[in-house]
Amino acid sequence: NYTLTFPTTAPSADKALITDGSGNLSFVGTMVKLYDQSATDVASVTVDSTIINSSYDNYYIIFDSVGATDGQYLTSRLAVGGSVQTGGSYYGYETQRVGGSYGGANYNTSSYFAFFSSASLGNATGEGLQGWAILQNVNSTVRPCSITGLSTFYHTDGVANHSTFGGSVTIANRTSVVNGIQFFMDSGNIAQGNFKIYGIK
Repeated sequence: NYTLTFPTTAPSADKALITDGSGNLSFVGTMVKLYDQSATDVASVTVDSTIINSSYDNYYIIFDSVGATDGQYLTSRLAVGGSVQTGGSYYGYETQRVGGSYGGANYNTSSYFAFFSSASLGNATGEGLQGWAILQNVNSTVRPCSITGLSTFYHTDGVANHSTFGGSVTIANRTSVVNGIQFFMDSGNIAQGNFKIYGIK
């Protein structure tokens, strides 16, 4: 037999119990949904500082998107001080099909924070892409803000593929606190999209 000691006060919402290994239990935070936005026929979806701010350093993102035409890529940029950063060497990113070959890219400097698939997307019924990502270090002035994730995408031939992807601000830009992220196609509009963002304690 052993004794578990429970907290003496009720928790706020979205808390879970953990133990310290000695039978003492405490409530800790889990992921909290902050944003759930659907979009139709838009140039971009911008998540501002009401969502991305000092409350959380790390965020979990779920995305599902279809472009207006065949051959598009879903991509993103970050906002600093409320302004989306578009500089040609502000970021670096990499993407690769899980099975190898079939597209993929590696750019040490870029005006894009991340591409979410290794090859372009089809836009027929059922095509497009879906996936998840972790956005890290938005408030750090020492470690670069970065994103890492996985996606399932459907190329213009309708075949399902899977990509790993990652992106980061460059080391030179690591001191800037991030307070927003913008999603958009590399050309043309987002025909349909849904973006969910959770804060991670």
